[in-house]
Amino acid sequence: MILHEDTHLLVVHKVAGLTTEGTVGSLEDQMQQGRRFVRAAHRLDKAASGIVIFAKSSKALARLHKAFRERLLTKSYVAWIEGDLEEQEGVLDDFLVKEEHRARIADCKEIGAKRAILRYRRLQKGLLHIDLDTGRYHQIRVQLASRGHPIWNDHKYGAKQQSDMLGIGLHHYRIALMHPVTKEPYVFTHQPSFIGDKNET
Repeated sequence: MILHEDTHLLVVHKVAGLTTEGTVGSLEDQMQQGRRFVRAAHRLDKAASGIVIFAKSSKALARLHKAFRERLLTKSYVAWIEGDLEEQEGVLDDFLVKEEHRARIADCKEIGAKRAILRYRRLQKGLLHIDLDTGRYHQIRVQLASRGHPIWNDHKYGAKQQSDMLGIGLHHYRIALMHPVTKEPYVFTHQPSFIGDKNET
């Protein structure tokens, strides 16, 4: 689903189970159809759903990459977790090491360890709003799982609940950024489909 498109920017909702880029049939591959230039400015886990930003020009791509590197935009997620965190809101601060197709909590002195910080707020039991201070590989998934609250249906990180939902209970639902060329402020949102499932449990 296309949320916004102009000369330099393409904003799309990715469904769970679809890769962002790098494979035939990926979201980027699909968005190439009929367009001269389309490149993903960031990635979203295959198992997760939500907003993905694409650049439609090399100028926009370079500026978007810079914005992501320098944290000049804000990305917010909704996570449906097993159990519930005790505090209404808080900060998770760890060091992570990326391994093949997964990440793990590590000692700060371990080779390759990078600091990972997220801030959460409870929306209701088992449902969290999450803002990222850093953007590490599988960060939200591994940090929550390490506290005994894996994301719903995320069996890679220890989820025990069974569900027929496609993908996992993690959705990139909001991004605020400056347009890479016009410099206009934009806020894009898309609500997760699993909210209805969560309310029924």
